[in-house]
Amino acid sequence: MTSKVPPSQSAPETDGNEAEPASTSWIEQPETVRRLQILVIALGAVLILGFATVIGRIAYLALQPAETTVADTQKRAQQGVETPTSTRSDLAAQSGSAAGNGTTEFVVSLPEGATVKSMSPVANGILVHIDTGGQTEALVIDTETGAIKSRFRFTPDK
Repeated sequence: MTSKVPPSQSAPETDGNEAEPASTSWIEQPETVRRLQILVIALGAVLILGFATVIGRIAYLALQPAETTVADTQKRAQQGVETPTSTRSDLAAQSGSAAGNGTTEFVVSLPEGATVKSMSPVANGILVHIDTGGQTEALVIDTETGAIKSRFRFTPDK
């Protein structure tokens, strides 16, 4: 049996200034905490996979053979330059031992009596200005192979 409380004896009405009972916030709910834990674990896994992918790609590119085209190979064969078949990491390891002091040594043949006037770095090469006894030339030499990529001869107008 339930007893009924008369309206005069019920709790007094409030004017809205008193605090309402504390309700649980969304962060205190176990379902939300579980979802956040799953999200943190998933994002951590994505981050680790991303780092592994970047490191793997760097290792893959470092171990691949140096890229050459058929035209490059034919041009080098005509110039008498041996085509490299080693990997980039092998070339880096060999560069220190080629000349014995950490540099790569190339021998470039110049015409008889030619003197080098100046050298300047250019994209993938060195620009060498030479004087061949009255005639000025500019050579572009490949820094990877030592082969002459381009030759420019300058003569006075007649």
